[in-house]
Amino acid sequence: MSSTHKSTAKGFTLIELLVVIAIIGVLVGLLLPAVQQARAAARRAESMNKLKQLALGFHNAASTRKDVLPPAWMEEWIGRPPRTSNDRYWGKYSPNTRGTAFFYVLPFIEAVEIWDRGAMPNGDTRCDQNNIDGANSNDPQAMKVPQFVNPKDPDSAKPHSGDWARAGYALNFQVFGVPDETWGGWWDMMGQKVINVDFLDGTTSTVLLAEKSGKCDNYSNLWTHGQWNRRYMPLFAVVGAQRTGDFGPNDDTNPAFDAPQQFSASYDCEEWRATSRDGSCCVAMVDGSTKSVNPDINRTTWIQVLKPSDGSTAKLP
Repeated sequence: MSSTHKSTAKGFTLIELLVVIAIIGVLVGLLLPAVQQARAAARRAESMNKLKQLALGFHNAASTRKDVLPPAWMEEWIGRPPRTSNDRYWGKYSPNTRGTAFFYVLPFIEAVEIWDRGAMPNGDTRCDQNNIDGANSNDPQAMKVPQFVNPKDPDSAKPHSGDWARAGYALNFQVFGVPDETWGGWWDMMGQKVINVDFLDGTTSTVLLAEKSGKCDNYSNLWTHGQWNRRYMPLFAVVGAQRTGDFGPNDDTNPAFDAPQQFSASYDCEEWRATSRDGSCCVAMVDGSTKSVNPDINRTTWIQVLKPSDGSTAKLP
């Protein structure tokens, strides 16, 4: 006589399934902050690397012009002969070129094709080659430059209205400008500092570049916007003899000298300040090294590392 045994497979009960789901939820909850922190660290590292490459690009640009850094802004007519005593700029980036220091660094950061787009029939090279007759998507000023896009700042990758491209980094006006210039017009934008000569506090103690939000209130950080509306320029620490009135006092009380501001989703911000997106603001020093600055940095220390020749020995940690 034979007997057969009927076997049945046992499945999950509802309670067991709920327990498994709960365990998975707890694990995800534990892992998610670590994943987010890892991503933030990766973005910070990428931003640091971009700042370093930009700093090296400025060194290379300067080395082709007797170690003179490019100006914050240059007009193409500056320096054309006959030169007179009214010409306040005698540096190495004139004549026949127009643009910000970011425009001048393009050939040295593997973006020469965007520089070439600025070639004019008369021999000038302009950041806004066709903007004489309105914005054009083929203009240099309309081109998104990957090297200027901050991985921590999604706004820096978005276009501004009028075909102007944004940036997630900015130039220290105290380095690229002429803070003590008293003449009007363009002259205070035309810095001509010489590396290893004009940085009396040391190149390791002076900030060259910093992160700055691609959008701030109704303004944007446009990588090659000119001085005709300075609030759109890729600058921070804009404090000087001409920056009074609407721009604040010409002294250390100016809000533009405040420590890097925390990014706000409402874009409620100061146009002339560096920006922190993740609790830190990445900066590049004149010597090419990079640092991470906390928003709670001592204000006096921050001012001292912004000014290249104030006699301070302050350094970023």
